[in-house]
Amino acid sequence: AASKSPIVTPSPKPRETTTTPAVGAQQKKKKKKQSFQDVVLRHMLVSGKPFSLKGLAKATNTTSDALNYLLLSLVDKNLVIKKEFKQKVLYWANLDAKRKETAALEVSPDEFRAANDEHAQLLRQQQSIAAEASALMKELSNRALTDEVKKSEAEVSEMNKRVILVLAEKEKLEAEKRKAAQTKSSEELKRIERERCPQRKKMRINAMREEWRKRKLKCMDFVDQLEDAMEKKRKDVIKLLDIETDEEVGVKMPPK
Repeated sequence: AASKSPIVTPSPKPRETTTTPAVGAQQKKKKKKQSFQDVVLRHMLVSGKPFSLKGLAKATNTTSDALNYLLLSLVDKNLVIKKEFKQKVLYWANLDAKRKETAALEVSPDEFRAANDEHAQLLRQQQSIAAEASALMKELSNRALTDEVKKSEAEVSEMNKRVILVLAEKEKLEAEKRKAAQTKSSEELKRIERERCPQRKKMRINAMREEWRKRKLKCMDFVDQLEDAMEKKRKDVIKLLDIETDEEVGVKMPPK
């Protein structure tokens, strides 16, 4: 009888074990919150200038009592230098201190770039606000607008009064013309019309103005000659002769 070959069964493969990373490693490492000491020390390091107790309290938005105990501790650790100048005590960060506390407070390049970007953004905002404020300052305020409106209303009211007077005068002239037409001759009517003609009135006013100007020039020439002869100033000559000028009484020559 033929011999049967033995049946070989394959051995099972070992199970692959996968290790899952720890939950803490998957989560992003959070930045450690700075303590009160870190905030104060970092501010002093970044500022690079001395502070009084009150000035540092105002800069860090804290109280002088809380800072006093902290600064004593930092002075003992040689992280802060304390000096007395007469009656004033100043504190500043010891930049030569090589300690773990100061190394952790150094500004990283990323923080420096972020601060520069924020500073540039704030400058742009400041320029924009300054431009808006300048435009607003050029505009009239409510009080100025109210004053301008009142002034314009007063001018309009004055012009309306003048228009009413002119219309009344015109109506009066028309009434006189109608009355004169009934009682006077045509030559008399023409004479009245010539006297009351606006163009002729303007011509007569200009003629009087020219006469005024010529007489004033003669008087001023006479005063100038006296000024040279007496070797005095014009105002002294006018005061000596008791001359009343147009400027003293507020009289102005009318325009043409």
